Amino acid sequence: MLLDSKSQSILENLKQELQNESNSRKLENLSAALLGRLLNVPIYVAKSSFQYGGDAGPSGGGGRRFRIECKNYKDSTGLNRRELLGEIDQALARDRALEAWFLVTTRDVSEQIAQDLTLKGEEIGVPVVIIDWKNHELPSLAVLCAFAPDIVETEFSKKAGEYAHALQPFSGDAIAKLQHELQSWCLGFNELKRRSHEKLDRIWTSPRASNAELAQNAAGGYQKKRVKRTAVHEAFDSWWQNGAQNDAPAAVIGWDGVGKTWAALDWLVNSKNEQPVVLIVPSSAATGLQISEIGVKQFLAERLYQVSGVRNPEHWFRRIDMLLKGPVEEGPVLTVFFDGINQESSMRWLSLLKVLQGENFAGRVRVIVSSRTHYFNEKLSKLRGLIVPAVPINVDPYSTEPGGELDRMLGFENLTQNDLHPDLIELARIPRLFNLVVRFRDRLVEVGQVTVHRLLWEYGRDTLGVRAEKSFSDSEWQEWLKEIAQKYREGIDEYSIKSLSETTSRPDLTESEVYARLSDIIDGRFAVPGPSGKLQLTPTVVAHALGTALLAHLDEITNTTFASLEAHLAKWLDPIAGLDQKAEILRAAVSIVAERNLPAESEVAGVLVTAWLQTQNVSDDHRKELAVLAPYLSDALLDAVEHSDGRTHPLCQSSCRMKQERSGDTPVGERSEPEGVSEATRHPHFSSIRT
Repeated sequence: MLLDSKSQSILENLKQELQNESNSRKLENLSAALLGRLLNVPIYVAKSSFQYGGDAGPSGGGGRRFRIECKNYKDSTGLNRRELLGEIDQALARDRALEAWFLVTTRDVSEQIAQDLTLKGEEIGVPVVIIDWKNHELPSLAVLCAFAPDIVETEFSKKAGEYAHALQPFSGDAIAKLQHELQSWCLGFNELKRRSHEKLDRIWTSPRASNAELAQNAAGGYQKKRVKRTAVHEAFDSWWQNGAQNDAPAAVIGWDGVGKTWAALDWLVNSKNEQPVVLIVPSSAATGLQISEIGVKQFLAERLYQVSGVRNPEHWFRRIDMLLKGPVEEGPVLTVFFDGINQESSMRWLSLLKVLQGENFAGRVRVIVSSRTHYFNEKLSKLRGLIVPAVPINVDPYSTEPGGELDRMLGFENLTQNDLHPDLIELARIPRLFNLVVRFRDRLVEVGQVTVHRLLWEYGRDTLGVRAEKSFSDSEWQEWLKEIAQKYREGIDEYSIKSLSETTSRPDLTESEVYARLSDIIDGRFAVPGPSGKLQLTPTVVAHALGTALLAHLDEITNTTFASLEAHLAKWLDPIAGLDQKAEILRAAVSIVAERNLPAESEVAGVLVTAWLQTQNVSDDHRKELAVLAPYLSDALLDAVEHSDGRTHPLCQSSCRMKQERSGDTPVGERSEPEGVSEATRHPHFSSIRT
């Protein structure tokens, strides 16, 4: 604030009066009286003996606990840094509930000492407030005097009171600001907010911090290859400006793997300037929370203690009380994000949200929850029990329109949708599985070799860690697929929630663990509502399950001659009606064989490839898929040649030509493709077999 010469003269006169040696003992009474009226709390001045880190304080009056240290010094008298730091320690030792420490002095405090005092306060969780006399600006001590000139006259001198009164015309805004900054809900708030935002940044940018805090790698800021979920950000912005003002929680909902946590963190990071203190809470951290006002405050206090790293939960419980007493028009003091609430299905989330909509939290706490779709819709009934309904923020799979989210993600890999197998498009739209496609592809020769069933097999094995911490282990997932296959062979192709849940149940699993498995299946989009309203497994999953079960059956056969395996295969497939289904099952089994890549499976692979090629009306898509898998199935393709009629099965006829070329039976100059061979058989991978 720029001051004219008249104002500067008034300030200089007030300063000289305050620093007058004859009035040196009056600053303590003056400071106590001024701050007492400013904060509407009685403040008591200590006797001249040992003063426990301050000359005055409210001694708990009005719920306030702070100490005031006064130094009536001339500009020529230096402040003792070590002494002041010791005063803070003494004040805290005297009162463990100390909320702040004030330094009131008639001279300016140097930047170095101010920094040391502030850092000391941050280390021990005690906000330090400095009311001094800065030259060439409106000093905070002068502002305090201008607040109540009558007190200055009574407690100090008539001259000082006159000068203080003369300052009032241009001190109104500064007085209001000082009064606001010294309220209990403001002291230390900015420092706490800064620390919470730093923690949010760490979670967003560091995979290690994210794993430690959320038990998952949601560090989207660490990934250079990402797209902004624009629709989600717009929905969040709308909620913050509208629904949140009325205490409506934001419910971030979507299927498994679509990036709900990532999207919420991204928005929080981008809106930090508008955010109060931000608490990121994994659902597992809330399991012991007592659903009551006091229980919620205790829980929030523990989270603030973790954010600050200083004092203890008891201190932060008192601070929570103070924070929540701030005027509603001041805006929220907390934004709390409960991540993955479906993972703790036994928790009474609706009851918790009802408490957070209660009078003592209303207007001061903003709440975000993330949940899988099925849990939110079915278990929580869309949170209809709240007085103020939740605002749903849907996180969908990547959009597929030209130039959309999927195209942009593929662009990072120098790919287009045409480079992916058609069956993979729907899977690649799911962010978690998109990453699996990319990482799986890095292990193979080219993207075309990533087939839908190889991807599903990799998803189940989880060697790349995309399903870490999931409800099924690798072996349990394979066992579930085999059980589903058996039920399908028995004619069961529809499930109620109860019957599907029974397929995941086991005597040693808790109800929550069984529900977690059910959620993986439904929210993983492996089961969808059918025409009757009951759940049906998707055709791809059915084929994958049957292919997995078929391989498990063939693995158990001890007589592994081609004829024996072929007989067992025919018998196993016999109950399954429909030639199209047969081809899809064999397709799945062959992809899994290629991915397992075990030499001992050569006979099994030969039988499966032969049966696949001999299936009536094999589609061109299937032929193309076999072409890209050819480098992994060369022996199996040669087996197919030996057990097939070339005129009936032209693709096998092509394989026969390959076998002849391998053995040198046909001169190089006379080699040509037989008439009627489909374009798929000229795929480059077949050329690789020829060489």
